[in-house]
Amino acid sequence: MSVEIALITPDDIPHAITTIQSAFTDDPFNYFIYDQSNLSLARNAASLGIRLRWGIANGHVLVAHTPERRCAGVAMWIPPKALEDGQSWWEYSQAWWLWIQQVGMNLRYGRGGLRVDVSFHLSLC
Repeated sequence: MSVEIALITPDDIPHAITTIQSAFTDDPFNYFIYDQSNLSLARNAASLGIRLRWGIANGHVLVAHTPERRCAGVAMWIPPKALEDGQSWWEYSQAWWLWIQQVGMNLRYGRGGLRVDVSFHLSLC
């Protein structure tokens, strides 16, 4: 099977969201962080889309394309840097832009099943 590894493009985002959502469907953390009865995949897709677009501009989001499937795999990471280097103005502004977009998404979609008080669930462990 041939696999092509590439930086994500805006056209890849819907495919990457599908891959990420399906990869974590049965993940225990998914059940911990989301109330499954109220989980909104539309909200989750909006949030992932915001983060993937941010990743295009600020980090590295790599996708693996196969002949059978676009974005069969997704890897998201931010290159390491020394703490003493601090944030550049670009990084600072992008962090705020990400926050503003997330607030807008929360106003539009609500929590979408996201548990905001996980301390109760931690006490059950």
